[in-house]
Amino acid sequence: QLSGGDMARDYAILCHGWIAPSVRKVRASVQSRVNKQTEVGGQGRASATHLRARKHFWKQEYAFSLASIRIKTGRCHQIRSHLSHVGHPVARDGMYTAPTTFDFDIFLCDRNCLHRFCLVFEGADRILYRVIENLPPVDRKSTSELQSPSIISYAVFCLK
Repeated sequence: QLSGGDMARDYAILCHGWIAPSVRKVRASVQSRVNKQTEVGGQGRASATHLRARKHFWKQEYAFSLASIRIKTGRCHQIRSHLSHVGHPVARDGMYTAPTTFDFDIFLCDRNCLHRFCLVFEGADRILYRVIENLPPVDRKSTSELQSPSIISYAVFCLK
């Protein structure tokens, strides 16, 4: 199911910048390179990342978006490279952000702010199963420390 794109995978991410409500899908090929950033565009494999901005935050002079992501293709670093490609790198991502941005992000959390929280798949009994995992405490702490001008709740992430 994973390689066939029949398994839905939902993620919560905290990324740099304000994702506009009109940005709902990133479609760009992704090419993996050993121990390096993946290359977006060009001769990579087709991939699509669906996203929704759920909440916007400020931390000092930096803007952030909390977003839900759904992927089916699951290319290596797909989410990280797609978001960086459209100007919204994942917070605390040492591979896809500038060194100064990465250093600032240490105040948010100690790892990438990217968390798979929901899997949907069909079992051998032909029933659809949804497995949901809570956000880790570090991610809840990160978002609660940020200042928010938005009233949108970030408690509900699953794409409908």
